[in-house]
Amino acid sequence: MKKDGYRTHMVGKWHLGFETIQHTPVMRGFDTFTGFYNGMQDYYTHTTSGFDTVNGTGGYDMRRDYVDTDGNPHIDNILWGEKGTYNNYLFTDEAIKIVDDHHLNYEEKYYSW
Repeated sequence: MKKDGYRTHMVGKWHLGFETIQHTPVMRGFDTFTGFYNGMQDYYTHTTSGFDTVNGTGGYDMRRDYVDTDGNPHIDNILWGEKGTYNNYLFTDEAIKIVDDHHLNYEEKYYSW
């Protein structure tokens, strides 16, 4: 879609692998990603309980990844401050920000997933 002039965003559950940086949303074509990589999590604490994680240890999984203007991926922006925010509210707010920002700052088309 980028080839056709779209900006691309993903909000929510990735669940398509994150073994290496090449498996993350921003390396699979999205300009931004806000959400979690694992298959499931607590919707308030954003933690896993030892399931579907590397070494089965569980942990906090809520992030905002992006590709900067030079094309460099950033996958280390953990959203610690969102602990306690219900996932659906967080994702809705992020989607609204994406649409508002796009209409104010970009002329190209956009695609959200």
